[in-house]
Amino acid sequence: MLIYHQQLEELAKYRKQTDEPMVSLYLNVAPPEDYKTHLNSMIRTTRNELKDRMDKDRFEAVDRLFGTIEKHAKNTFHNLKNTRLVVIFADTTGFWQEYRLPVSLPGELAVEPDPYIRPLTTLMDEFERYLVLVADSRHARLFSLYLGDFEEHPDIFMESDVPDRVRVNVSMASGGGSGGAKVYQGLGDKRIEGHIKDQIHKHLKASADKTFEYFREKDFTRLIIGTPDDKNRPWLRDHLHSYLKDRLAGEFNARPTLPDNELKNMALETAAAYERENEKRIIDTLFEKSTSGSMAVLGIDPVIRALRRGQVHTLVIENGYKTRGYLCLNDHNLSTTETACPLCEAPMTEVDDIIDEMVEEAILHNSEVKHVFTEHPEFEKYHAGAVLRFSM
Repeated sequence: MLIYHQQLEELAKYRKQTDEPMVSLYLNVAPPEDYKTHLNSMIRTTRNELKDRMDKDRFEAVDRLFGTIEKHAKNTFHNLKNTRLVVIFADTTGFWQEYRLPVSLPGELAVEPDPYIRPLTTLMDEFERYLVLVADSRHARLFSLYLGDFEEHPDIFMESDVPDRVRVNVSMASGGGSGGAKVYQGLGDKRIEGHIKDQIHKHLKASADKTFEYFREKDFTRLIIGTPDDKNRPWLRDHLHSYLKDRLAGEFNARPTLPDNELKNMALETAAAYERENEKRIIDTLFEKSTSGSMAVLGIDPVIRALRRGQVHTLVIENGYKTRGYLCLNDHNLSTTETACPLCEAPMTEVDDIIDEMVEEAILHNSEVKHVFTEHPEFEKYHAGAVLRFSM
């Protein structure tokens, strides 16, 4: 199944009453990947690392879990449809969550105190849930774009009875016609144009209204619109609900009659341009607020302190950067240096990726998480930053 923000929150909230480790697997399964060999290699490497840091009983329990995962992969993962990446979270107490996604990520196997969800937040940041409306004066089609999957919602397809200007002129010239064409006999050009324009506006408004209903019902995050390069686009934009206007990510030139693959490529290009521009705006805001006052912080340790206080509105992290740190299993306190928890004085557990723990903490506090994919030399000096809800 695909993963949505709700499942991500549930994974971030998963807190075991025991300190049994969680196995998190990211495995590319689409050809030409030899996923069996890759999985075996990751397990072998991880098994050797765990021998040095786990007691015998716990190591053997995790090793049995590795065997279960290998058997499951061998029996299940060949010829999966519409799947490039399989993600599994499992522990020795019986917890098992599996997701099958149509995009790829670097293969990873992590054994940590809780689910390693940072790669999933990368996907959800890079691939927001877009609704794509493509309309002209007569037709409207609605698509969803998520994790590279482009799916039409045929129940939302709209076809208007907007009259054709040529048809109307022929009807007038012949002095006859049947059905709706008779309405236009004897009308002047201005009245004909006015009626056609009115019908087009009704069609575009109905399309915008349907889009708004579907957007709210299915919990999309952004809207993209496509129209021919003519006057229809500003008309359609004017009919959008203000809620949709605030979430409009971009526009492209296209008729709804184009093949689906062409519409998909245009939508993907529009979404990518929006993501890069949005990333730049976030970085600019982060540096502006950090230098002009106390509403943003830069650096891993300042961000951790802000997370402790519940101050973080938006967590910004350098994509791919990792560094070790420490986690208190009792109260989820984080640190890059402390080995004993300052709150409960319990020993801190060393983790391979403190950024992942920061991401989980941000999700638990309903904070946004933004990954920086492109090069920003100034930001890369800090690796992490946060725009704050309030100052201290």
